[in-house]
Amino acid sequence: MALAGFLASIGYMYYFGSFGYVQPSWKMALGFFFVSVASALVESLPISSDLDDNLTVTLTSVLLGCFVF
Repeated sequence: MALAGFLASIGYMYYFGSFGYVQPSWKMALGFFFVSVASALVESLPISSDLDDNLTVTLTSVLLGCFVF
């Protein structure tokens, strides 16, 4: 899960970079890696039956993304 999310993020980074919306960098790629791994860990937690995965994964991605970027 983490690898697929990371590769998709890298693909979007280069896609939007080709139009000049973002400047592709290693720092951004590293941030994508951390967010992807954290989201995959939260999704694989066994307490996800008590909490909705759609909320916890999204919340984790947004909060960690705010700190990283």
